[in-house]
Amino acid sequence: MKSAQQLSLISLAILSSTSLAAQLDPNALPKGHQIVQGEAQINTQNNAMTIKQNSDRVSINWESFDIGRQASVEFQQPSSSSIAYNRVTGADVSTIQGKLSANGRVFLANPNGIIFTKDAQVNVGAILATTKDVEKISEKSRYGRDTVTFTRKKQQEGEIINQGTINAQDAIILLGDKVKNHGTLNLTGKASEKAQANYWGELERIQIQNKTVLLATGENFTLDLDNFNVVLTGNEMASLIENDGVILSNDRIELTAKGKEMAKDIAINNNGILEANSIAIEGGKILLGNNSDIRYGKNHTSGAELTITQVGKAEGNGVKISGKITALTNVKKANAQNNQYNNRFKKNELALDEKGDVYYTDSDYTLKTAKKVDQGLQSADGNLYIYQKNGVFEILAKGAYQDYQASAGGAELASNLRKPALQMAYQKPILTINYLEKENNVSNVETRLGTQLDPVNAKIAEQIKAQIDAGNLVFLKPDEISKIASQVIEEQKNALLAKTKLSENELKTQLNGNLSSITVGNETHKREGLIFTEKLQQFAQELDQKNQVDTSHSTTFDDLKLLASLLDRTTSFGENREATQTAYVSADKKTLKVVRVDEKLADKLQRKLALPLTTIQADSAINIENATFTHSPESQHNLLLLTAHKNTDSNTFTLNNVTFNLGKGSVGIGNAQTPQPLQEETLLLKEVNGKTQPLYTLSGKALEPQTAQELLQSIQLTDSADYISFTNKEGEKIKFTDLWQSFLNHIGTQEIGDLNNQGIYSFALDQFYQFATEKANSVDKRQIEIILQRSNLDNGSFYNKYTKKEPLFETAKSVQTIAGLSTKQPSFNVALNDVNFTSGKDFVIADGFKDVSLNRVKTNGEIGIFINSGNMRTYTAQSSNLASPETKQGYEYVIADLKERVLRGGFPLPDKRYNLLDEQGTKRSKREFATAFVDWVTSEATARSYIKDTHIQINDSQLNSQEGFIHLFAENIDLDNSTLSVNYSKPLYESFMQNANKLALNGQNIGLKHSKLTVKGADTYGSSALAPAAGIFLVGDILGESSEIYAKTFQGYSIRTYGNTILRGKNNPTDLTITAINTGHYAEPDVGLGTFSNDNFLDAVAFHPGDASRTSTILDNITLNALAPNGARAFESMDTTNHPNAVSIKVKENAIMNYYEQPRIFSFESNVIAGKARSRHENIYNSLIELRIIQSLN
Repeated sequence: MKSAQQLSLISLAILSSTSLAAQLDPNALPKGHQIVQGEAQINTQNNAMTIKQNSDRVSINWESFDIGRQASVEFQQPSSSSIAYNRVTGADVSTIQGKLSANGRVFLANPNGIIFTKDAQVNVGAILATTKDVEKISEKSRYGRDTVTFTRKKQQEGEIINQGTINAQDAIILLGDKVKNHGTLNLTGKASEKAQANYWGELERIQIQNKTVLLATGENFTLDLDNFNVVLTGNEMASLIENDGVILSNDRIELTAKGKEMAKDIAINNNGILEANSIAIEGGKILLGNNSDIRYGKNHTSGAELTITQVGKAEGNGVKISGKITALTNVKKANAQNNQYNNRFKKNELALDEKGDVYYTDSDYTLKTAKKVDQGLQSADGNLYIYQKNGVFEILAKGAYQDYQASAGGAELASNLRKPALQMAYQKPILTINYLEKENNVSNVETRLGTQLDPVNAKIAEQIKAQIDAGNLVFLKPDEISKIASQVIEEQKNALLAKTKLSENELKTQLNGNLSSITVGNETHKREGLIFTEKLQQFAQELDQKNQVDTSHSTTFDDLKLLASLLDRTTSFGENREATQTAYVSADKKTLKVVRVDEKLADKLQRKLALPLTTIQADSAINIENATFTHSPESQHNLLLLTAHKNTDSNTFTLNNVTFNLGKGSVGIGNAQTPQPLQEETLLLKEVNGKTQPLYTLSGKALEPQTAQELLQSIQLTDSADYISFTNKEGEKIKFTDLWQSFLNHIGTQEIGDLNNQGIYSFALDQFYQFATEKANSVDKRQIEIILQRSNLDNGSFYNKYTKKEPLFETAKSVQTIAGLSTKQPSFNVALNDVNFTSGKDFVIADGFKDVSLNRVKTNGEIGIFINSGNMRTYTAQSSNLASPETKQGYEYVIADLKERVLRGGFPLPDKRYNLLDEQGTKRSKREFATAFVDWVTSEATARSYIKDTHIQINDSQLNSQEGFIHLFAENIDLDNSTLSVNYSKPLYESFMQNANKLALNGQNIGLKHSKLTVKGADTYGSSALAPAAGIFLVGDILGESSEIYAKTFQGYSIRTYGNTILRGKNNPTDLTITAINTGHYAEPDVGLGTFSNDNFLDAVAFHPGDASRTSTILDNITLNALAPNGARAFESMDTTNHPNAVSIKVKENAIMNYYEQPRIFSFESNVIAGKARSRHENIYNSLIELRIIQSLN
């Protein structure tokens, strides 16, 4: 905390600045100018100064730069991108009380501070006000980036304060150690696009050029003068950004306080209005006060976002948020705009800019745009280019039946058995038309008949060609082509039918039966789409005999081949896109190289709809208090709260008195880092002479893993080693090569320590030198060095004499990624107090929380509540390839991508909850909905277990969902004076959502105190969760005190457990009352299996103990009512005496189980209960059908 003396000094500084502004001459103007770069004339008349800028950039030094309340300064600049840099060299603060105007960009740098008072009126193209300094801004370079770097000039800089109104078109940048806005900043320009080309002038990407209001702090900064991007560097000083005024932008707002390690005294405070399309706030400590009002998404474009990022260490809460945050984006409009953008870059179409102009590549390899005009395109230089197409139009058709060729000739019937067969000829061009189209006129038409055409296709082609030759361009009239083809086919078919004296039905019958089947031995083989040659020949002979045809001159066989094809003869036609060439050509025969979008470019440029998203991310704790997250009509609000905080002793996320009105939006709370795949390393070892030795590879060498000894053996000594010898201890000569071989034999028997990261050359040199000195006299180590330096490995260099580097031993390992498992995520805690969800699609807490506490939380609407800590799962691994497998545990987090999980429900397809394809939905639902419940596996091989000390505590809360779900998963779950309820009636059109439990709890210990779990489903088909999911799914032991569990469903299981479950009341059977009602009807397996209406109820069971074999659900000191009045089963339970693998319900003496069902028509063995259970009469059920009158079932 700041001392009273420090606060007094700050107050004094503010008062001094205000006092100085009050003393300023109302007619004051800038004084003492010196033009140091560029050209300008400065004229003063009374209290008005005009600066006429003649160069694109001008740099002016001023002794002082003030504008009195009645004075004005106007910059007249060559263009809107021109820059006037004003640098104050004197010792005074710059005070702007009057009018400052410019048609371009005005930069003002004063290390003493800059104040815009409440009367200030600034109207410019862009403005930069900073306490940083640069001597001048040079003219734009032809090469390289156009940037300028400002640096700190004074250790203690003045403040930048705005109390007036600043209007700009392109940018407003206020940058110093302390930046405060108490007035209005209004940026009117919108983001624009800039097409970027590659080296050859081809369209590469579309870059968005933002218009930004930037309030920032930093030691130094670099400004890109092309797009006004600012890059900040660290700040050693205490820094502050403060806004309690109004900041409006048609594009972006950024509040960025950068500092060394983002220290806690690098702060951003907002207690005013921020309104823009996208907003970014980044600092060491961030405070949004009670009057903070942030609105984003005002342009209704895809990708609107608010990001609040706290970086670095901060005591207590790094982020504290109050006030109101509103998402403005009209999602339908954003989707329409996104589609409009994508339509500009459709495959095989011309690429268009925002105005609808066509991109083209000029002769200097730059991208430009041409306007569409009636005659064609008008380029940037005004030349007219006419559209011209060298078209290729093709008419294609299938042909008559011809020989079918398989690998050995004929249709394969069985191994080494083939029979000659015929098949219809594939489709091919029968007529090709080349033509020139220019200014909507077609000329230069040429036709080319196809080759080897059967009589029918030849006649079709000739008739179309005759029409074209006569001037009738039928290829531009699809109906006429179809008419000609159909008429020819019909005439030829009728002529052949008459000739063969067959009816069409007779021929079809033969084709579908006799002609496509052949008998060999005792087996009949049928081949769809083929005609067996011998069968057709036989049929032709039969026709000849019937029709009394002279078989020596018979054409019946060929007639039948042609006739059979006419029953399924198809003709298609269209432009051959690959052969057709289009161009825009000028009067002087020049071609405009337009950009046509190919598949690769389309994939690169097409954009997916990005829904409005608020992301709050902190390295430290996040506190949200007295805040509202809401949306405008037709919008939605999506929110991500992310942390890397590792301190589990205090709450990482604390939400007090918060309202979420999200529309179709969702909230996700979790870790900033997505779960990282779990990898297991296995050391590679080898048994050598009964001893275990590690295997190595060599850095930079493609060698298989080998022992160190084997790698040494791969060294190839230089030829000069043959001429060197030593004298051994006995005085005998021994060659270098022989001694080296003895060394290799020796070291092969030795145990060698860990060589990881040691050089093979150094190791070989030291080991061989030591061995040689033991075996020989007067060994010269330098001589050994020379020999080894000239030697090689099998695959290259052993020692690089130039870099003096050598390959290193690397311990050989195999790395295995364990499917579905992750490393441990950092733990975090969540506390929600007095939080109200008035609308929203999903509320998700995932990715490794330790404690979640919900106190006085209310939810409504279609919300899906998903709180899952993740779990442990067993897997097997080996420490080495020679070791026995051992059992380990990894972490299984069911939310793979929290951002995707939050956004998937925002823009769903009609009648669907999520914007997921069936394949995506099935995969993700199995992971998210089934892992913790249906797939809660207990076998040793894949055993799942809880992450220790994870806890969900819900107190005094009403979590209600209409058409949604509630899933809770942690080691311990406790409810106190709380209600969890799900009501539903709508059919589930997504198959994967039918596998989602409506209300599900999984915990090793679940406590219910004065609490209720309720699911109520309408009697409508397809709305219930289907088995093995349930209306209420319970995993773990439950202890109830004055609590109730109630479920009514029409299909599937109403209530089910996993097995090995104890349902216990604390003091007496009324402490936990469970009522399961299934209103489903009889299934009729004898007549109805496979039919929609009856199979819906095959798994209709009121209370089901699960399907894990050899398990039982124990009722201890509770009351269970299982009711099925319409034909469904009241319960499932089998006699474990006769069926040891069965699942059963066991009723203790202190428990009460009442059930009612119609007589069963199947599943007779599953109505055996261990213990005392009472069947109740129908009239008792009828009196209880509305429920909540359970007491009368005693």
